[in-house]
Amino acid sequence: MFSTATSVAGTIALILKEKTDALLPLVGAAVATATALLVAERRLVSRARGRKSRLATRSVGFAARLAGPRRNLRGAWLDVLAGDPESGYVLTPRQQRQAARGFLYAAVRLRLHDLTRPLWHPLDWILSSGSRTNSLHAAAVGAHIVYIQWHDGLHTLLTEGWSWVGGCALAVGFGLRWLRKARGIELAAPEVKE
Repeated sequence: MFSTATSVAGTIALILKEKTDALLPLVGAAVATATALLVAERRLVSRARGRKSRLATRSVGFAARLAGPRRNLRGAWLDVLAGDPESGYVLTPRQQRQAARGFLYAAVRLRLHDLTRPLWHPLDWILSSGSRTNSLHAAAVGAHIVYIQWHDGLHTLLTEGWSWVGGCALAVGFGLRWLRKARGIELAAPEVKE
């Protein structure tokens, strides 16, 4: 019985050896093909990553001119497009175009900020003083009172309009405080006289 099991195991081992010997060249060919495909794919990716998009480079130049002469952003933005090849961080041409689109958007925002900056000066002047801010607050609420009285009459102002006037006073007060905080304006502490 022991010899029968040994002969069956030997026969199975011989059959498996023949099958694996027949499959071994196929497995070797499959591994070689997969390796060649991986190498080719890496070469294509490295070539694609090493290329610069001309559209992106031109867009960066235009965005730098659009951002204004005071800012020298062209070199920094071109450095971003180039990436860092030593550490393996290189953008594909598509990623370069997306980054250039973001630079154009940033340049438009920077230019709009430059153009609207002078418009904030009068409001900053008002917000920099407590008395001027209170005067603006009173003028806004007073204008609302005059509007309600002119449009609906004194009776409406005295009966129903005070809730609207109170809401206007709260909204304008909170809005002025928020603007003062957003613009970074701090009022000086009142001087204590001794």
